[in-house]
Formats: sequence, structure tokens, C-alpha cells
Amino acid sequence: MGENIARHVANGHTFFNVLNTLICLPFAGVFAKVATRLIPQDKIDTVSLGEPKHLNYHVIADSELAIEQVMKEIREMLRLVRLGLSVSYEAFKDKNYKKQIRVSRIETAIDNLQREITLYLVAVNEKTNADSIIQKIPALLHTVNDVEKIGDFTEEVNRILNYQITAQKTPLCPEFSAIIDDLHAKLMFMLNLCVDYLENLEGDYSFKIIEMEGRINEQHRNQRNRILSLIQNGECDAGGGLNTIDYLDQVEIIADKLKNLVKAGSHKFVYQHATPLAVVGDEQ
Repeated sequence: MGENIARHVANGHTFFNVLNTLICLPFAGVFAKVATRLIPQDKIDTVSLGEPKHLNYHVIADSELAIEQVMKEIREMLRLVRLGLSVSYEAFKDKNYKKQIRVSRIETAIDNLQREITLYLVAVNEKTNADSIIQKIPALLHTVNDVEKIGDFTEEVNRILNYQITAQKTPLCPEFSAIIDDLHAKLMFMLNLCVDYLENLEGDYSFKIIEMEGRINEQHRNQRNRILSLIQNGECDAGGGLNTIDYLDQVEIIADKLKNLVKAGSHKFVYQHATPLAVVGDEQ
């Protein structure tokens, strides 16, 4: 008798579970969308960790197409740079430690893309006989190296914002915070322009990028001198002033590297006097 009751209870549970599954199955897609909205995926977790999206070794024989794939991958590098700067700034504003420690992960992804693009360009160089392509490869290698350097500077920006400034004895004053806010906005705007520029190398974008680099340079020079004067006269917290200057310096360097990208693009990534491949690949 006891065994029959246990069997009936087990059968009842099984029937109930199967019935629920049949009822819910048509709504599985809806439930998935609701769950995604309720538990949004962290944008950092969607980073490909530097896995190339566009480098296809099967098309290397078509060198023009291969170079187009390289340009797309360089844009992916710039998107990661933009993400790293955005996350660093958000961590600084939100005082979010979990965000700031992820910047090194993004920088590692940038390094990996540099390596993969470099290997791909070397493979293209070995396969092609087209002078027009051979002349582009040194400039493209140089550009990839520049973007990788920007990734390094992005990690330095994160260190300044989320380690140096947070370690200050005195909180950053509103004036210095406003300087950081303004420069971050300018740099992100410049990066957006660069990502768009690499799609078709349109002249309108290049003029805007060079103009923005000039504005950042001017602001860097003026604000740097002003903050140094404040420190010397004892009119501000010295630690906050020096850390803000460090941030100014990094932003100016990043903007300068982005301008180099446009200068190379304006010549269609062809040097007037082509540099040997090995030399450009080793250039710092």
C-alpha cells in the first residue's frame, strides 16, 4: 500500500512538471527577454578579449579585401580604447572598484588584437605582389602600434583616476573635477570621430579630429600652467593639482596619437618613402 502511494506521488510530480513545461514552452523567448532586462549583461563581459572579428586568412590572396579587413579590425581596437576610457571614467565617478579593475582586461584585449593584426599584415605582405598594398603595410603597422600605445595610456588614465586620486588625503576639488569631466568629454568625442573616420577616410572627419586635437592641446597647456601656479602659490591642494596635471598629460598624449592616425589616413596609409617592414614593426 505504501509503495503504491509513493508511486502515485512520484507520478503526480512528474505529470505536474511536464504540464508546466508544456505550458511555459511557447513563452520561453518572452521569459528570456524579461530575464535579460531584469539582469542586464555587463558590457565588459561582452568584450571579445581581443579575438579578431574580421581577419580571415582565406582571403589573403585578395590583398585589397585583406586590407579592408585590417581596417575593420583597427576600428575594433579603437572601440576597445573608447570602452576602456569610458569604464575608467565611470568607475571614477561612481567610485566603483569592480569597474576599474576591468580596464586591464580591456587593455589585454587591445594588445592581443595588435599581435593578431600584425601577424595578418605580415602574411598579406608575403602573399601579395601589388606595390600599392606593399606600400601601405608599413603605415598600417605603425598605426596599429599607435593604437596599442593608446591602450597603454588608457590604463595609465585608469590608474590616475582610480588609484592616485582616490588615495589623496583631500578629496579632489570641484574645479579639478570639472577639468577632468570636460577633457573626458572632448576625448570621447574625438574617439567617436576616429572610429567613424576609419570607415571611409572622409576628409570632413579628419578636419574635425585635428581641430579637436588642437583644442585639447590648448586646454592642456593653459590648465597645466594655471594649476602649477595655484600649487606654487599654495592656493589649492598640491596632491589634487599634481594628479590633475597627470591626467591632463595623458589626455594630451592620447589626442596626439589619434591625430597621427588621421595623418596616416590622409595619405591613404602610404608613406612617401616606404620603410622596410621589419623596421616599422619594431618601431616604438
